Amino acid sequence: MKKLILFLTCIWLVPQAEAAQVTLDFSSGTYVSSSFYGQDNFTVEALNGTFYQLGYAGTLKWYYKTTTIRIQHHLGKFSLRQMDRVVPLWYGMVFTSSKGGSLFTAGASMEKVVFSGPEWEDVEYIEIRSGGDILVVLDNIVLDVADSDADGIPDAWELQYFGSLTRSMEVDSDNDGQINRFEYLAGTNPTNRASRFELGRVAKTTNDVIVNWNTCTNRVYSVLWTSNLTAAFETIGENIEFPLNSYTDTLHSAASCGFYKIKVHLK
Repeated sequence: MKKLILFLTCIWLVPQAEAAQVTLDFSSGTYVSSSFYGQDNFTVEALNGTFYQLGYAGTLKWYYKTTTIRIQHHLGKFSLRQMDRVVPLWYGMVFTSSKGGSLFTAGASMEKVVFSGPEWEDVEYIEIRSGGDILVVLDNIVLDVADSDADGIPDAWELQYFGSLTRSMEVDSDNDGQINRFEYLAGTNPTNRASRFELGRVAKTTNDVIVNWNTCTNRVYSVLWTSNLTAAFETIGENIEFPLNSYTDTLHSAASCGFYKIKVHLK
């Protein structure tokens, strides 16, 4: 008697708190050139110089005091919260904002720079420069993008796709089976029915099962499996990041029936 091999799949999207907050980590984005880095709709540009060692150890580095670093969000305004200063800078660092904010830091004791006040809120850009020709290293720049309707979705994303902030995030605007909030989390287009987070080919061989899905930048995926829907799902693969879009399950190829879940969340 032949075994009936049946593998069913489904998608699991996981909402996150503070969805409008972004951390520039200088590793999950893209270095377009030696002076331009992009991540989560933010751009980090060396206006009159270049970065030092692109992507090295997931930090932002530059060397000369004549170099000015500008951070912008191409979909709208944002607020600066904090950043890590990995390497102490005796010459000091100067932070300025489009709203007149100015902060000077110096000395070896400050490893984290925190920003507060209206001059760092809803700005169009932030600029950073050093006070001397010394290697500058920054990491984990924490930014908030505007979320004026407090629905956990950035205003810029809503304006980009819907032109206003009045559209509910709990409805399925393009009738593809996924509500707008899920489409934001998955990185898909909520106005295009063909753009949805879904499983691709599931291929079973003698020794393994390969599960594929469509992937998006700045998302992290996990794969879960269970033998039947009355049992709990177990995580068999996790921390799978773009551009990877598949997982090879080497544990359950001999199972007569199996169920997979793909979990996605913002990085």
